[in-house]
Amino acid sequence: MASSALDCCNTPPELCKLGVHLPNLAKALRELDAFNVVAIGSSSTAGEGASPPTSYPSRLSAALASTFSRPRIYVLNLGIGGQEAPDEAARFKTDVIAKNPSLVIWQVGTNAAWKDYFLEDVQEGIFRGLRHLRGILTDIILMNPQYAPALLDSSERAKPATDRMLSLSTTDNI
Repeated sequence: MASSALDCCNTPPELCKLGVHLPNLAKALRELDAFNVVAIGSSSTAGEGASPPTSYPSRLSAALASTFSRPRIYVLNLGIGGQEAPDEAARFKTDVIAKNPSLVIWQVGTNAAWKDYFLEDVQEGIFRGLRHLRGILTDIILMNPQYAPALLDSSERAKPATDRMLSLSTTDNI
């Protein structure tokens, strides 16, 4: 029997729990025959550097399918390399809300910290995107920036821009 993409990486159980309730996702699991989960972000969402079965949305789809036989859960990968929150928020009405998702996973901040964006503009993009999503029945997970080598200094600590991006996207600031 061939091994799956999930066999190559064992996730510790403590990292599989969010620690928050996702009421719209729970309702979809109980009541719908099928629903969408939308993953939006930049290249780490799109899967740059990973073959399609190993991108995080593909791995999430496989994990959900192995956990839930019903309903059918469609994980839609809407990642586009190089984008950041302002560009992604501009796509929400046509690309995200149109999919009627029960859950939106939005990975933000990697390009902002790496390419020295004006972080306040990125934060406003996050606010704008969240305002768009507020009008629909969906749960939202804001995913921290991918910890790529470009976001770390020579001693493997987060660069100041990375720390600043993390502080801007915390729930205390949103």
